[in-house]
Amino acid sequence: MLSGMIGSALRPTSVLFCLSLYLLPAAGGAEEIQGYGPWTFGMTPAEVQAVGQYGPYSKVPSTGGLETMNGDFGGQKTPISFVFRPAGLYQIQIWLYTGPSFDEAVAALHRAYLDLGRTFGPLGSTGGALAADLDPKQLAGKIGPEFADPKESLLPRLRAGGTVQVSTITFRIAPAALPTAARDVHADLIRSPELGSYYVFLYYRAPLLGK
Repeated sequence: MLSGMIGSALRPTSVLFCLSLYLLPAAGGAEEIQGYGPWTFGMTPAEVQAVGQYGPYSKVPSTGGLETMNGDFGGQKTPISFVFRPAGLYQIQIWLYTGPSFDEAVAALHRAYLDLGRTFGPLGSTGGALAADLDPKQLAGKIGPEFADPKESLLPRLRAGGTVQVSTITFRIAPAALPTAARDVHADLIRSPELGSYYVFLYYRAPLLGK
């Protein structure tokens, strides 16, 4: 299960991924984000599971939501998680990368950067505005050195059953402007230096109605 991939030592507040985004017209000619791919905000868990071509789905005890290992992002099989509130589906999380390689994490983040740029136009980041034509190496240059600096791994102590304290750092990419302020779309590169792990997530969120 996806919920076990991060482990108890590191659990970012729920996390997301991507397919082919559905955009519907909103007032004034803008486009309002209704969800991602075949999933729309407000769906019940049963309605999400009814999208059978991307199943099977499993339950996530830590969030009370669902996840599938058979989602799609850019034509590649990609895990996706779904988080619900009383008003229905409000967060879709695309898992683009989990692993120990900084270069592979940057490559995954670059895929999200290209997708967000095509969909929403100009992008900003934790470090400021981003040009529209960055290659992976140039994007890596926008990310602080703390994301690649080596640090002693605490995994041996964790595996031995010890208690460890870990930290995380995040580099975020998001559209410079969204058509509806109540929506949240962004990609995160997360590093846990002590665990030697990187995570790249793409999130689509609706307002927290009925939370």
